[in-house]
Amino acid sequence: ELTDAEVTVGNFTNSLRNVDNNIGQMIKSLDHSRRVNSADWYLVDGNNRYVQNWSVVQCIVIVISAVVQVLFVKKLFASKDTQFAGKPRA
Repeated sequence: ELTDAEVTVGNFTNSLRNVDNNIGQMIKSLDHSRRVNSADWYLVDGNNRYVQNWSVVQCIVIVISAVVQVLFVKKLFASKDTQFAGKPRA
């Protein structure tokens, strides 16, 4: 009976060691996954800032070019007054 009990205890101990090893591997895997996830998050966040900054710069350039175009077209069609009559030339 003693040897049967020792075999049962040995099997139980081996099972607990296997469970402990599996839990340790899962914790390592989870930690690695979290590190990869945080690295990916920082990469995505940096790309998001880069795209937003360039989008703002492009919007500003578009607005400035529109204003310059309006000023040039306005200046192109501006009429000059004559010196004597005060009426615009035809």
